Amino acid sequence: MAAPTPKLSREGAAAGVGEDRVRATVSEAARRFADARVRSFVPILVERAVREGLSSRPPRH
Repeated sequence: MAAPTPKLSREGAAAGVGEDRVRATVSEAARRFADARVRSFVPILVERAVREGLSSRPPRH
């Protein structure tokens, strides 16, 4: 998962987070799972991590 899904992009926009920040958050999360032995769940884990990261950020003004 190198790029955010359209759903993550919409969620980021709704939270006031720019597309660049969503992409960076996806990249950061994907790197955390780069050495995972079981790759099947990595996209789900990345989405969850991105959602948590976006929801914990203060809104952009």
